Amino acid sequence: MNIIDRIYGDNSVQDQATKPVIERQQSRQQKAWQVAKEATKLLLDNYQVKKVALFGSLLNAYSFGCHSDIDLTVWDLADSQYYRAVNDLSSLSSDFSFDKDDGEV
Repeated sequence: MNIIDRIYGDNSVQDQATKPVIERQQSRQQKAWQVAKEATKLLLDNYQVKKVALFGSLLNAYSFGCHSDIDLTVWDLADSQYYRAVNDLSSLSSDFSFDKDDGEV
């Protein structure tokens, strides 16, 4: 090992150590996208909302982390259906929580 490797470390070792972490994050993000699509379909089909939009960290691969949730803006969800909708969304996956924002027309 030369002096540069001693000072800065062997990058190949670091790359090997971070590769599984990156792969897990990418896998989690792909799963979150799938769950977000399922959530959108559920809300449109079962609750007759006008529109659902995704916002937040899932839209940016660099912002999405191991504790990120799925952020949805929902237009015209009846107040009387809110808790049932939250329960249905939660049943889609135990890996993610949902943050819902009311859309404005």
